[in-house]
Amino acid sequence: MKRFSMLLIILLVVTGCATTNNAITTSPLSGRVWEGTVVAKPYSVARTKTVSDINDHINKVDDEYSRTFVTNEINKEVPLSESIVSFYDNISCQRKIDYLLKNIDPIIKNMSSSVSYVANFPVGVGAWEKRPFSTYNSVTTTKMGNDSYQQQLSSDMKWRNDTKREATGYAKIKVISKINCEDKNNTAYFKISIPDYIVQNPEVGFGQNSAVLSIDWGKIEKSFDSINKEYEFNGEQEYSTFLQKVAQRINYQLKNRFSTLSRETSKNEEHVYKIAIDVISSRIQRKLESYKFNTDRTRYEFSDNVAYHGINVSPKTVVKIFPEENGKSSIVFSVEYTPIRDNIAGTMTFGEDDARKYLRGQIDNFERLIVAR
Repeated sequence: MKRFSMLLIILLVVTGCATTNNAITTSPLSGRVWEGTVVAKPYSVARTKTVSDINDHINKVDDEYSRTFVTNEINKEVPLSESIVSFYDNISCQRKIDYLLKNIDPIIKNMSSSVSYVANFPVGVGAWEKRPFSTYNSVTTTKMGNDSYQQQLSSDMKWRNDTKREATGYAKIKVISKINCEDKNNTAYFKISIPDYIVQNPEVGFGQNSAVLSIDWGKIEKSFDSINKEYEFNGEQEYSTFLQKVAQRINYQLKNRFSTLSRETSKNEEHVYKIAIDVISSRIQRKLESYKFNTDRTRYEFSDNVAYHGINVSPKTVVKIFPEENGKSSIVFSVEYTPIRDNIAGTMTFGEDDARKYLRGQIDNFERLIVAR
């Protein structure tokens, strides 16, 4: 059996102004002891079942890239070399101590509400009892040695009157916890007690007894009575948490598989036609009413709705017309679009090549309606 002891000194500080001699006083709860265990309950699962259970939490995948991605991500979490996946098979004493400290933290924080301020002077004298006080609470844990720890709760309080004079005081409550660890049964045994405390009352102008800091020991006792008699590392619960954690991460990556990039414009494609520019403009107006044109009717635009994997690339075909010799016209085609990247495959699912393919289809449609007679 390895024996570890940890000392958790918890200071409740209600910040002080006037000072007097303070005596360490036996706590009314000095005879009370809260004890229990921190137990590790191991759980083991075959790798094949673990993989199957993770897949049960994965959203549906419908292509080879996604299936390969999911398999690779699961293999990172559950290596092929492991035939059995175990949880909390051998938990160290240090992890049990850390687990206990974490679960006691909220109980220690609750102790600050057990210290209250009581005014022992007439209401009209100084109005201190009507002044709200400010508080700040924090818990810190420090490792003091190989087998000892100090955990401290600080609660600072200040009262202020109309003349901005501050009255402060403090209380200190010491809590000691000891823990023994046994490797053979994966269990740690702990005992917690409150041996002593110190109180210093604030001086608000009428003596130190005019304002008294009171400790509600019944409330503190009730808080410590909430300490579990057994804190449990449950391997089966950890296995369930593990499944959800891995699946959530993979599902998030699948959900965000496709992302859009900044708008781009394809390379220009120029075609020369034996048609006068005014004739082409007239035909566009009659047959392609969806095209928008500028005032000189030499630039036309057509916006379309084209979606890839549920994302609209919003292609906009741009047609520019220029007059040529002998009644000919030169037309320059291009398309503005939103590129889409496949973050899993590491490729563009809609890029320059796709945009040019789309543009060629637009040019074919244009020529069939405008050029061909």
